[in-house]
Amino acid sequence: MHDAVEIVREIGRAAASVPAGETDLLGDWLLRQAGLPAVPDLLAVAQGNASDDMRLIRDGDKVMLSGTAHRVAWASRSGRLVALVSDSAANFVVCVSFKRLTITPGESLAGESRDAVTADAVTLTTDEIAAAPQLEGVELRARGAATRTLMIQGAVDVVVELVSGYCAMRKQFGRRLRDFQVVGHQLALMRERATLVSAAAELASAALDGSGSWEDAATAKIVAGEVAGQIAKTAHQLHGAIGVSEEYILHRYTRRLWAWRDEYGGEDEWATRLGATLVDRGPNKLWPWIVS
Repeated sequence: MHDAVEIVREIGRAAASVPAGETDLLGDWLLRQAGLPAVPDLLAVAQGNASDDMRLIRDGDKVMLSGTAHRVAWASRSGRLVALVSDSAANFVVCVSFKRLTITPGESLAGESRDAVTADAVTLTTDEIAAAPQLEGVELRARGAATRTLMIQGAVDVVVELVSGYCAMRKQFGRRLRDFQVVGHQLALMRERATLVSAAAELASAALDGSGSWEDAATAKIVAGEVAGQIAKTAHQLHGAIGVSEEYILHRYTRRLWAWRDEYGGEDEWATRLGATLVDRGPNKLWPWIVS
């Protein structure tokens, strides 16, 4: 798990347009939860967005999959779709070849594959579906949120390095940018926020290795998403016009920060869910949760 986490973080640092964690941290994990056999393909995973409407249809002994999953990462580059689907009886994990599904290509703000996947009454075999009664949708979204938090941390570290280097080199009115008080203040804030993301990434890692919970992943994604927006904004302000040019590397990272902060739930979704959970537990359990 430690190696997998580091790989995901490095993909963020490299701004690499490749799947990060979809197969091993999400797809294979889902298959294991349901006792389904491992497959040799790259796996794309349905995020479980509110707009998704994938469902199971039963006709006698047959079980069919219908509906659409939206903004599935790297569906057009993968071999199979893995999704958590609910019906009146329980939650089920399905693993279906994309040869039996319809893909409508799409892209994220960063130009990465985010496709719509549609199933039209696809009959499932016994090795393509299994019950996962103990698995909740929040757990899958939390793991996805944790992977995005790690990627955000990697990208944030590089953005801070880019901005620091640029402000040390660039001169204005005969002085380096970093020597202006207001710029030095913004650089200090960026480093402070990068430290926050590093702490959030530790929570995300704990959620992935089983020592933490979905609440840790939720907290991490809230912090990482908010900081991603702040750092991207400051980076472009301090770079000026060069920061928005196609030839300069900054946009490769900031566009990913803006895209990743929304995937597997943005700050509003996770704050609402986490807040409702804590309120339900009552006031006496709030402080112990904060300091645990």
